[in-house]
Amino acid sequence: MGTDKFFSVSMPVHNAEKYLDETIESVLNQDYDNFELVLVNDASTDGSPAICEKWQGRYPGKIRTVDNDVKGSLCARRTCIRESRGEYLYIMDADDTLSSFGAMKKWNEVIQETGCDLLIFNETEKGKTTFRGTPFEEGKPIEGKNRAILYEQFAVIGELNVLWDKVFHRELVDSSEEIYRENAFLSHGTDFFQSIAIISAAKKAVYLNEKLYEYRVTPGSITHRYNPNMLRSAEALIRRRNQLAQTWDPQPEDLEEKLKASALNEFCTVINKARKADLPAEEKEKIYQDISRNPLFLEALGQKGRLPLKKQEIVSLLARGQIKLLNTLLSVSGKE
Repeated sequence: MGTDKFFSVSMPVHNAEKYLDETIESVLNQDYDNFELVLVNDASTDGSPAICEKWQGRYPGKIRTVDNDVKGSLCARRTCIRESRGEYLYIMDADDTLSSFGAMKKWNEVIQETGCDLLIFNETEKGKTTFRGTPFEEGKPIEGKNRAILYEQFAVIGELNVLWDKVFHRELVDSSEEIYRENAFLSHGTDFFQSIAIISAAKKAVYLNEKLYEYRVTPGSITHRYNPNMLRSAEALIRRRNQLAQTWDPQPEDLEEKLKASALNEFCTVINKARKADLPAEEKEKIYQDISRNPLFLEALGQKGRLPLKKQEIVSLLARGQIKLLNTLLSVSGKE
């Protein structure tokens, strides 16, 4: 076994003071020492910057604190990558934790044994495994023609979107900074926007069926509320997926059809967020109307049969222009 790998663990920090100490401690308490921790302050207005400075003062050779130059989680994650010095990078959220003190040691063991440039592992949400039905054989490198399995997870299943379930070699990072600045407005899907580039560039991936990360559901976070930029964000995510899918080799079967079904799923996400939001009926109807006229939505309509039945019903109502009926039916569903 060669020299231990140097890991850069980083996290965007935005108003995370409630959980930040616990998160940082879960990293520092690892049974592995060859790592750095990069804390990226993303325009926090609470006590988060002071907490970061406190920990940096205690571990000046281990922890660095930097400021994000373009506000928003997408560019904050790019700052994480840009500031990381390690051979392998890992980006986590500032309100979650590494659920095992042996996580980094395990990363090192698997990377040393397999030579993989991408390591994917499991996470939990309130003790429940969130990555389900994996098609991967644990420990067996996913390379060559089998990489289509990874792409399939993006195009069809919608798994692997997050960053916190993967450790990746720095060479997998796409070099373009401009595309991230142009899409700094993203209201959701910021993990996906970077993850799909990493997945697309990976030559050898390995899946580890161990729960090494604990995801905390935080009410009111950007992930769980409606944002006026959601429709624009959905369009950006669809285009990002379509563009990088052209680089996949080999490509999954029926890729174009599956990409269109994924596009419909993106629009359904916007609809679901709007459904739960405290918005006037007229504003919700305007959102649904805009989706029904969107060229990317219209182009994908032929693949609605690939969606679950409830989503098929929503898409059908949109396609027929029955906006008020759709709003009424969704309103009956409530905000659960």
